[in-house]
Amino acid sequence: GYNRMGTIMTTRLAPYAADDTTRRQLCLEAARLFEQAAQHTRFRSDSAAVYANWGAALTEAAKVAQNLQEKRSLLEAANQRFEQSARYVAAVPSTHAMWGTALVELARLSGLRKDLRMAAERLRTALQGDPNNPAILYNLACAYALAGDDLLAVRTLQACLRVDASGQFRQRAREDEDFKTLRDHPELRDVFGPVGW
Repeated sequence: GYNRMGTIMTTRLAPYAADDTTRRQLCLEAARLFEQAAQHTRFRSDSAAVYANWGAALTEAAKVAQNLQEKRSLLEAANQRFEQSARYVAAVPSTHAMWGTALVELARLSGLRKDLRMAAERLRTALQGDPNNPAILYNLACAYALAGDDLLAVRTLQACLRVDASGQFRQRAREDEDFKTLRDHPELRDVFGPVGW
């Protein structure tokens, strides 16, 4: 019931919302549904999934929130939900991938190295179970770049681009402010071709 309805709202409705305000409202409503679902789950695996979905909904709401205080509050709440999910079932790659993404978002706001270290740790855990996932590699490259670890950022971004069949991450990297310090890196000039960034 509630988990399924929340999942539909976050995966099928929110991405196609007319604007950020509507997308935020859909994600917050989905979060309320996941909260209801959490009260009715009986099995650890079900609870782990519900808390992970709840954290993902809060993260998506944070990404489009206009108010920085609300954005930070939503990301901190998401972090708590992912932590709870991992208490139920420890090593679910998708949970750690979403958790790492939320921590990268939080680090962009906080500027704290501990948030970046935790983000990288969660994303590396996700990669152990899903080593060729371009989204996980991309977010890990962002974490490394934000932490000032240029060499790891370059290597991880190259790994992402090698498995990015659709080319969406190559396009995204060209516009991503997280990689501004890497734009003149010779290895990335080769990856992006003669036109560069």
